[in-house]
Amino acid sequence: KEHLIADALSRNPVFPHECSSIQNTTDDPRLESMFSTAANDENYQHIIQAVLNDKKPSNLPPQHPARPYNRVWDDMSIISDSRQQHLLVVDNHRIVVPTQCGSQILELLHQAHCGLTKTKMLARRLYYWPDMNNAIEQLINTCTECQTLRQSKPLDPPVQSAASFPMQSLSVDLFQNAGRHWLLLA
Repeated sequence: KEHLIADALSRNPVFPHECSSIQNTTDDPRLESMFSTAANDENYQHIIQAVLNDKKPSNLPPQHPARPYNRVWDDMSIISDSRQQHLLVVDNHRIVVPTQCGSQILELLHQAHCGLTKTKMLARRLYYWPDMNNAIEQLINTCTECQTLRQSKPLDPPVQSAASFPMQSLSVDLFQNAGRHWLLLA
């Protein structure tokens, strides 16, 4: 918990992690605050009603809170908990975060200080809200630890080399195809 910057191996697990789908975790106590926040968020409820009534955001008034969701509208659905409170999801697994929960979710996403790219990748796997990328960029650009430990210069471009005789330069990599493991030597 005190170690702010993890090493590369702790961020990329070798073994597959177990995860259950959001449909099986609607009564998860960790989601309880998000369900209750969504239930009390008037704009979120207007978006839910638009989804339930099958109204396209482009056909709604310009000030309607569903307008920013036009790009993902066809991929949105609704899940409910045991108390019949609703949450919006995109692609059947990404939670549409209520506005009041945005800062809490950003804080949780950034807890490992794993940088801009990996934080965005994690956020895109789990959540959705309009302008999510900009919020993540702003958070990381203002984080003292991330700015101190970021790359000081861009990586050098790859250098193309040519061998002058056989076996002078070798490259090796592992890959899997059709359930079999292979070693590729070039």
